[in-house]
Amino acid sequence: MKSNRKTRTIILVILGILFAFSPIFTNNSSFNARDRDKTTNFNIENKPDNLELSVVSSPLHIDGNSGWTAFKAAGNCTGSGTYSVPYGIENLAITSILIKPVWSYDTSSRNRNVAISSNGQYIAVACYDRNLYFFEKDNSTPLWTSNLGQSVESVAISSDGQYIVAGTDRDTNKVYLFEKNSSTPLWSYYTGGIVTSLAMSSDGQYFVAGVGRDDYSVYLFEKNSSTPLWRYGTGYATGHVNSVGISSDGNYIVAGAYNGNLYFFRRNNSTPIWTYKTPNWAYNVAISSDGNYIVVGDTDGTNPAHGIYFFERGNSTPLWSYITWDSVWSVAISSDGQYIVVGTIGDQVYFFEKNSSTPLWSYNIGGNVRSLAISSDGQYIVAGSFDDKVYLFDKNSSTPLFSYNTGGEVESVAISSNGTYFVAGSMDNKVYLFRIATGDWEIGPIEIDDDDPLKNWSKASMYDWCNGSGTWKDPYIIENKKIDGLNNHNCIRIDNSDVYFIIRNCTLINGLGEYWHSGGIRLENVTNGRLINNSCSFNQQGIYLLNSNNNTISGNIVNNNTINGITLYDQCNDNIIIGNTANFNAKDPTAGDGINIKNSYRNLIVGNNVSNNAGRGMDLRYIYDTKIVNNTANNNGDYPFVGDGIAVQASRNITISLNYVQGNGYGMFIYNDQDCKILNNTAFSNEDNGIHIERCNNLVVLNNNISNSQSGIMLRSESSVLRRNYNNTVSGNIVKNNYWGIYLFLTDNNTILENNAQDNYCGIYLRRSYHNNVSGNTLIGNDYCIIEEECEGNIFENNYCSNGIENPIITGYNVFLLIGAISIALAIIIIKKIKKS
Repeated sequence: MKSNRKTRTIILVILGILFAFSPIFTNNSSFNARDRDKTTNFNIENKPDNLELSVVSSPLHIDGNSGWTAFKAAGNCTGSGTYSVPYGIENLAITSILIKPVWSYDTSSRNRNVAISSNGQYIAVACYDRNLYFFEKDNSTPLWTSNLGQSVESVAISSDGQYIVAGTDRDTNKVYLFEKNSSTPLWSYYTGGIVTSLAMSSDGQYFVAGVGRDDYSVYLFEKNSSTPLWRYGTGYATGHVNSVGISSDGNYIVAGAYNGNLYFFRRNNSTPIWTYKTPNWAYNVAISSDGNYIVVGDTDGTNPAHGIYFFERGNSTPLWSYITWDSVWSVAISSDGQYIVVGTIGDQVYFFEKNSSTPLWSYNIGGNVRSLAISSDGQYIVAGSFDDKVYLFDKNSSTPLFSYNTGGEVESVAISSNGTYFVAGSMDNKVYLFRIATGDWEIGPIEIDDDDPLKNWSKASMYDWCNGSGTWKDPYIIENKKIDGLNNHNCIRIDNSDVYFIIRNCTLINGLGEYWHSGGIRLENVTNGRLINNSCSFNQQGIYLLNSNNNTISGNIVNNNTINGITLYDQCNDNIIIGNTANFNAKDPTAGDGINIKNSYRNLIVGNNVSNNAGRGMDLRYIYDTKIVNNTANNNGDYPFVGDGIAVQASRNITISLNYVQGNGYGMFIYNDQDCKILNNTAFSNEDNGIHIERCNNLVVLNNNISNSQSGIMLRSESSVLRRNYNNTVSGNIVKNNYWGIYLFLTDNNTILENNAQDNYCGIYLRRSYHNNVSGNTLIGNDYCIIEEECEGNIFENNYCSNGIENPIITGYNVFLLIGAISIALAIIIIKKIKKS
């Protein structure tokens, strides 16, 4: 009898211990792939592909089904064009900047050399058809032409366009001086050789000519006499002078010759101040406006170490040199000598700052860089290439602002000193004039309504501020304007338009009206518009769209507006919002967002910066089928109101990926949404929760990195009656250094799978939440791995727990622990009584 009681007691003790510690064995076992396969039947479909943005360098144009087929065959899209499997174009950054010439003119022969006045008002063209052409910028018909009896090899123009000098090829071998109002030369001079290069002082008072074959000389002229002030012979045969330059005041002259010599002169003496011998031909030279700096590029010859050499005028020893290893065909220098640009036969453009021989940047054009020009301040660089294109660069980037295919090798380019216009001469027998930004053309408010014959695009195109024809290839363009809304108008308002148009590089201010929907740019019932690189600040709304589809809003700055930076309101579908900056908008936290979108579908929101707004970075409501990718939303909310980085409410089928949110209230506020994906985002140091999900279902929250918040990821419902946070999947996330890693409150039937919760107070916390599957999570360095309070039916499998401070046991099973402890205590008491008996 005693033996049987002892046996029963031992069994009871063992069962009590097993029962008490069963949570450890069932929920804290180390996890491996085989365990997951056995215990988890959940399968995440559509794990994110690589969402890095690809770059398409020009706008896309697809025409009809055959166009889609070809477009897909080229690898640019997916799908088959059906309802269930539509064609898909995604994850592309599309540069929609277009440029077309102000005009072009067919000279019927190769254009050898071009020149432009400082303000871009006048253009001179040296052509192989024996004519010198002279244009005024506002008309493609020449003001005059002059037949010089032989191919015109070179041309130069004074700063104000008042004087033009031209040089001809063999047979005539002359220098001609013109005044802008007449095609008859003021005088001419026979040099005896090809006039290969010309340069003129700013006022036209002095000009220098480089002469090649049969004469091999440098000539200096004064405009009032056909007799040279002096001539310098560079030597027979090898002394071919290919390039010359002159300072703005005419006091200093530089020349380069095939004998390798760089010659530096003062105006009052034909004997060089100094010379420098390059390893090969001194092929191209340039001099700063004040004459303080000189650059020479060498080419051909037998020495492979082709390069450039940079001088200060007081010394024949270069300040520095740079070896390109390819022949240097072109050089140019800014007015103060601060910046130098170099083009090679090896297709490279190099950009230097005068104090260093290391290029600031370089770019491979894809064709020999035949000619270069730089604006006076060095801001813009124009390159003409043998790949049949002309390129425009900004000094701060090696990526061209744009390029234009002329249809022939571009032999010569020139840019106005103020960087407003540039001209190109091409071997397609045309000369092209382009306009860049003026920056200071201020006009009043613009209203265009294609339903009103007095305000339609046809009327607008009659004004100087609008050009184009409204087609895809030739859109209407409004650009480079400063438009003042006068505190009671939209700066630009366009209604009822379906033509193609671009608003580009405009500054729009004081678009303030009595209604909340006025602003810098307002579009209503508009399609096919592109708003590019505008500054829309200090308006009511920066950019406002109403019932407008298929528009692009790209690269705009929309800061410091009274309400929102960018607003899409009511049926604004299929628009692209890419690369905009919308910061510091609004003082009213109820209406002060970077981007605000309501009741609109299928929009793409990519690469925007929406920070420091009084309300939210983005406030998106009632939106469907929208992608929010690679945006930055930091420090939104005006104290005491703490705004959210990105808020998406009452929406469906939304993808939120690769965004960065920091310093907001909620990093992301996801409310009453369905069938959404939240992928690969980073949420750091947000005041409340990194990702807050409320009343949502069928969400996938995958591979996000959330740290330093109250809760890394919170799923919650508003009350036990409205339990709508269900069937969501939270997987593969890293939640670190939060108070709660993942927090479920009044949330049912969700899957919490394979997350990594580190260094939180509690890794995973469930309260009043039922039938959730918590499996395969790694919980390291938390005070508590998993806490469960007032819950029923949750499943915990294959989680790994390693506590950082205390209590390695997953808490929340207090009833079982209590029963186990009681069982052990009773067993001990019984054993003691048995012994006593």
